[in-house]
Amino acid sequence: MINKIFNEFEKLRIVDWGVVYLGCKGLPIGTLSPNSVSDYACEQLAILEPDDASFILVSELSFCTEINDEVIDILSKLCEFSNVNLTLSKRKWVVFSIKKLLNNLPKDSLYGPLELNNFWNEWGEPNSGPNIIQGVNNVMTLNEFYSDKNYLKIISDHNLWIKKELNELGI
Repeated sequence: MINKIFNEFEKLRIVDWGVVYLGCKGLPIGTLSPNSVSDYACEQLAILEPDDASFILVSELSFCTEINDEVIDILSKLCEFSNVNLTLSKRKWVVFSIKKLLNNLPKDSLYGPLELNNFWNEWGEPNSGPNIIQGVNNVMTLNEFYSDKNYLKIISDHNLWIKKELNELGI
């Protein structure tokens, strides 16, 4: 799934070294493929001047055949050179990952909210976005929380959050 999302980023022209770095470090949806790193590095080489401070690092990545500590280290340096905001890069991964999840959620009003909660926990952000946990900052009973009506509201809240995030990210 991670490479499909990365391809979406490329189509939208929103890839930066932070997106690549986080994808290579590994996310709950997987680790970016070496081919994706190599292809992106080749694209960047085509627009970099040879005297650019990052030229040698990017050229090394253009031959990426595996994701290892050396690749992660190079990507970290490129993030520093480019003044990449890793928080924004992570937000891109989160918003596109939740979009994918919403398209594949179970229709069941018990398992859907559980999957959404698992998503936010896996990303280390259980209190981020529109995530709601039954009994936390609300007085909903189990029956109310896991009702079809509430499930539709949860999905609607997530879709609104996605739109807001995309807007804030300029996408």
